[in-house]
Amino acid sequence: MVLVHVEVQGKYEVNFSERMYVYNYRIYDKYHCPVVTLAVLADGSISWRPSSFGYGRWGFQLQMDFPVVKLMDYDDMASLEKNPNPFAVVVMAHLKTLETRHDLDQRYEWKWHVTLELYRRGYKKQDVIHLFLFIDWIMTLPEELKRSFSKRVIAYEEERKMKFISSVEELGIEKGMEKGMEKGMLTEAREMVAEALATRFSAVPEHIVKRLSRIEDRNFLKQLLKKAILTQSIEQFELEFQG
Repeated sequence: MVLVHVEVQGKYEVNFSERMYVYNYRIYDKYHCPVVTLAVLADGSISWRPSSFGYGRWGFQLQMDFPVVKLMDYDDMASLEKNPNPFAVVVMAHLKTLETRHDLDQRYEWKWHVTLELYRRGYKKQDVIHLFLFIDWIMTLPEELKRSFSKRVIAYEEERKMKFISSVEELGIEKGMEKGMEKGMLTEAREMVAEALATRFSAVPEHIVKRLSRIEDRNFLKQLLKKAILTQSIEQFELEFQG
């Protein structure tokens, strides 16, 4: 058995290489099998490329080298658009988020362009849902542009008689949650989180359902809904839940 540890790093961190080593040996210590550590660097610096950790004293030598993927190296929109891998869309969204951090009008146009890629590629509905939510999460817009984007997506989907969960529909979920909460219906909001988990992972552990039933914070429930849709596993959701 070989375990793969993938670390996605979004910003410069002075001790990143050391942390990669620590994670690697802790995983090895727990499972006692080979652990391959990989780094995906999603930061905005072209020069920061940590790829090793080591030290030596008195004849002792420790060295760990790990492969690195720098997302900025893939800044070729034409190639990304031709690549059928869903991760190509993720990279497109990420790179254009970095590029447009000081030009939100341009971000609006790129967000629309990346969103159209999802329709053009013909992904399955569930894949479109997950990718939509990721795009909306990272390519944030001010309220006015967000409303304009929502109307644009609504018109596009209505014209083609589609029923995908887009950033527009996510806004609808949030409005529905707010309306329910105004009426004292926190239960409905909690059920949305549980239903999202159940849809993705078939079963939701009882202790998570119990914890959800005790939440009274509207904003926290909104955050949990996004996490439930984007998380890779029930275990990861529970760790973020605790955090």
